[in-house]
Amino acid sequence: MDLVFLAVITSLIAGAFLITSAVIIASQNAGARNLPLAVAALLGVIVGFFIQLHFELTKSTKNEIIGTELTIDRVAPFIRQWQYDKGGWRPPVEGGASDWVVNNHKESFDRDRQKLTSDLVMFSLLSFFTHQEFDWQLERQKYAGKVSGGMESLQGVSKPDQCGTYIESDLRQRLTSAGNLFANSPLQLLGGRLCLPPKTDLDISTDTLTIRNPLCQVSFKITNSGGTFFVDPNTRQFAQLPNAEAGEPRFETRAIAIKVETTFFALRAQHRDHKKYEDWAVPVQREMESGRSPLVSIPPFGRGFSRQRGLPIRSGFLKSAEAEPPRSGHRLDEPARLSLGMVASLQSPLPFRLAQSL
Repeated sequence: MDLVFLAVITSLIAGAFLITSAVIIASQNAGARNLPLAVAALLGVIVGFFIQLHFELTKSTKNEIIGTELTIDRVAPFIRQWQYDKGGWRPPVEGGASDWVVNNHKESFDRDRQKLTSDLVMFSLLSFFTHQEFDWQLERQKYAGKVSGGMESLQGVSKPDQCGTYIESDLRQRLTSAGNLFANSPLQLLGGRLCLPPKTDLDISTDTLTIRNPLCQVSFKITNSGGTFFVDPNTRQFAQLPNAEAGEPRFETRAIAIKVETTFFALRAQHRDHKKYEDWAVPVQREMESGRSPLVSIPPFGRGFSRQRGLPIRSGFLKSAEAEPPRSGHRLDEPARLSLGMVASLQSPLPFRLAQSL
């Protein structure tokens, strides 16, 4: 049990007993001059203390939604984002994971490809921490030059007693327990460890990664958009899987939403290290968002769209496919712009087929 929570409960019980005892004593000594004043002062102090607790110790929560997408090519085969920004940690990490699953679980490309996609997103989330946030007290130094361009150096400064330490085997065990297909794929830890705040628990389920310590909790929940796009990302046309029955797609692109929820707990809302934890947790959201792709960067002009049962899809039409090319800055946290209006034109209406489960 949390020590602070136990202290609050104990103080409530003790305060109630103290007030009751003081009232009994005062009532049996009604002739005393100052005793009633002392009881009133005691009552005021105790009630004021708990009122102050109510206003000072409050929970705060911040939510963000980050969009990404992964494409499966069932012929190559591979699973990855079709286009990455230049540089960065994602291409080698996700490319290496894709190569590994091809060599070790190639059958997954013919089975539950939604799980294949979600599992890679989860593996990528974990790799974000091992590459970009491997120490919760990172020192970042940015350099800019006319010839060399720009670069950023990362230096972990946490001492061993300032870390909740996780090594490679710890992380693999959590992926394995969650049934993740990529549990044994290449996993690099910069610095040889993942240093989270002290007393931090890291939990992984099939769709959620949660980091929790006495001061705060950061959770990442993976949600499928409900849509699968079956077009060739190069030609923007439906691509048939060779030597398969008609209508069997070669490419599948799934849009994924990652809900990031950061909660600072009430019991330590005024902790002396609260600012330090906030400086760590909030940039985690910002750094992760900058490393994700636009949610919809491969609009399927023409046929090739499916949705899952029970998930609403809004649709509309653009004036023409050439009039408004896909915006590279589109994000899931702009809900008003997230629609299938990006996927068709008046000259090419949006024929789509529903999933067989419908």
